[in-house]
Amino acid sequence: MDEFLIGTGVILLLVLIGWSEQIKSWHKDTVEAERDFSMKRNIKWEKIRPLLRAQTSPIKKLKALNALLKEETLQEVQDVNIIGKFISLDKERGKIESLYKIKYKLIFALTISFFLSGTVNYFIEDNCKIKILIIKIPGEFIPIFICVLFSVCLLCFNSHLNSAERKYKDEFINLMEKL
Repeated sequence: MDEFLIGTGVILLLVLIGWSEQIKSWHKDTVEAERDFSMKRNIKWEKIRPLLRAQTSPIKKLKALNALLKEETLQEVQDVNIIGKFISLDKERGKIESLYKIKYKLIFALTISFFLSGTVNYFIEDNCKIKILIIKIPGEFIPIFICVLFSVCLLCFNSHLNSAERKYKDEFINLMEKL
């Protein structure tokens, strides 16, 4: 069993190394929805991106909004109001980006838990029993239980992250249709 846990830790480590950018990045359909917005409104993506990105400073956001107004890309007051809603949606985007970073850290913690569980399991004797309350549990099940617990936490967190991104994308598409 200990070889299985250590092997799983190695595989997860390889996944983290190889696909770290994909793990930390947005779903493709959300990114495409943002690009479709700029194409439909005939706005260059580079000019609208500062308005939609959480890490952009407020000064750069104002400059981007000013440039769009000067070019008369945004012609009606309604357009400017909706851009304001996009800016407020930006806070939600920032929260989701931080959730992606937490997801990466959780996967890293799961990898470490597999390594540690495999190592601990290697040193536990086969007939070792641990008494918890009134139940005697085989010692090798404790490290496995910890790995399963981490895995369930990661699945729940990933579900929450996906629903938050879906909500963001739906709101974004709704605003895009109003423009």
